[in-house]
Amino acid sequence: MSRKLLQHTLALLLVLMAAVFVMPAAAAQTADSIELVGVVESMTANSITVNQQVVDVSTAQINTAIEIGAVVKVQGTLAADGSIIAREVNAAQNGVLPGEVEITGTLESFSGTIMIVGGQTIDVSTAQIGAGVAVGQVVKVHAVASGINTWTTATLSIIWRR
Repeated sequence: MSRKLLQHTLALLLVLMAAVFVMPAAAAQTADSIELVGVVESMTANSITVNQQVVDVSTAQINTAIEIGAVVKVQGTLAADGSIIAREVNAAQNGVLPGEVEITGTLESFSGTIMIVGGQTIDVSTAQIGAGVAVGQVVKVHAVASGINTWTTATLSIIWRR
C-alpha cells in the first residue's frame, strides 16, 4: 500500500470515527428531556402524578418504592404532545426541594414573557435569561410547576446553538 493511499485511508477512518462518536452526542443534546423532583400525588399501574404532571412510568427503571407521599426524582423525556415519559425514577436526594424541575429542550417559540420549550409552556416573566437566547436553540430551564404542562422559571440558559 502506498504512503498516499495509507494517508487517505487514515483520514477517511478519522472522519468516520468522528461521525460515529460526535454526531450522536450532538443529537442527544437536542432531545427534549426533563428532570423533576416532587411528591407522588397519585398513581395508577402505568403512571404517577408529580408536581401536577402526569408521568408515564410504564417503561421506566424504578429504583425506589413508589407510593403516595413519597418524594421522588424523575428523569425522562418530553413527548411531542407535552406528556412526560419517565426513563428512571429514584428517591430524591436530601436537600432537593419538591417542586423543582429542570427541562432541557428546543426553544420552539418566545412571545413576550411566554416560551414554549419541548412542548411545555414556560412563564419567564421573573427569569434570568442568558444572553443570545433564540428560537431553535436547545436551552436548560430551572422552574416550578404552575399547572399541567405549565411552568414558572427562575433561570434559563443556552445549552446548544443550532
